[in-house]
Amino acid sequence: MSELKTHELKLSQRYFDDVAKRRKPFEIRYNDRDYQEGDNIIFYEVDDDGNRIENDDMSFRYIYAKIGFMLRDFVGLQDGYVAFALEDLETVIRKPHVIIHEHTFVRREDGAIELQL
Repeated sequence: MSELKTHELKLSQRYFDDVAKRRKPFEIRYNDRDYQEGDNIIFYEVDDDGNRIENDDMSFRYIYAKIGFMLRDFVGLQDGYVAFALEDLETVIRKPHVIIHEHTFVRREDGAIELQL
């Protein structure tokens, strides 16, 4: 079994609240990162131009999730795409240099971001 990874991904503002409120409990992505069940996802909110959205208090919103069930090579998906369930969702608000929660994000030496519980 391969080592679980943490993927930091942009998530459009138009879908961010639906994912955070669990109305959209899945994601469809191009599989350029070799997504695997059990991998961690850190979504950060972006505008239509792909820029991070900063709140009035200079904080940013993130969603932490795990990849659940995955569909690959499914007749309804374009080649190279996967659909996966989002499990164990948690929304985190982060200010620069301050975490507003009981968890901390840490950037490892290999550049991946890890959520420490």
